[in-house]
Amino acid sequence: MDEFADIAETYDWTEQSTEDIPFFVDLASQAQAPILEIGAGTGRITIPVAKLGKPVTALDISEAMLSRARGKWNAKGNSSDVSFVLGDFRSLSLHQTFGLMLAAGRTFEHALSDADRQEAFTRCSGHLQPSGILAIHVWGPPVDVDPKPPEKSRVIDPTDEHGRLRFSWREERDFGKDLRKHYFRLEEIDGQRRTWEHDPIELRWYTQDVLDALGQAAGLTVHSRFGDFRGNAYKPGSLHMIWVYRKR
Repeated sequence: MDEFADIAETYDWTEQSTEDIPFFVDLASQAQAPILEIGAGTGRITIPVAKLGKPVTALDISEAMLSRARGKWNAKGNSSDVSFVLGDFRSLSLHQTFGLMLAAGRTFEHALSDADRQEAFTRCSGHLQPSGILAIHVWGPPVDVDPKPPEKSRVIDPTDEHGRLRFSWREERDFGKDLRKHYFRLEEIDGQRRTWEHDPIELRWYTQDVLDALGQAAGLTVHSRFGDFRGNAYKPGSLHMIWVYRKR
């Protein structure tokens, strides 16, 4: 079952951030080909990276997400070499190695158990070329101890696909298990006045010590730790944790 099928329709409407794209494109411009993006989704990072002209593999666990990414890429008549592959980074087996592997958008938080985390890092390391780079982005631990922070929302401007939308989200936290459970709801304020309410998504946060240790155990050396996409060093309390590893 494609657990992200219902999200695929609305993902591009709600995930409008672009601040990380120049960061990953810059990494890709300096890296050896080929490139693998883990958790490619609808191609938000894949497409800008692929425009560099290097061969790219876009991996995602959701065929619905990949279908949208493939459609966007093909619609632009691009000629670069992009492969769209259905697969799970926790059991990665592509019989190929890469100069760069990217995991943007908190993909690694979907590894909920210690075993899944260890396996994900081990398999990623096994798919890297010597001195290859693995770059991952996750969110840091909560900076407060509220188990149920207040709901937040914002209005999204209309497009050809929808009227004005109110996007609402909230989370519940389990501090004993380092888990966030995210709830999302979309309401069309005008037009057809449709409503979308997705099943909750569980994500497990990391700490600096855990990210360092998982990389070390998988044969990776931490090359850089960033707290934002402008290149500032990570410090405790930063929202973003961007770890760049190099294979030993």
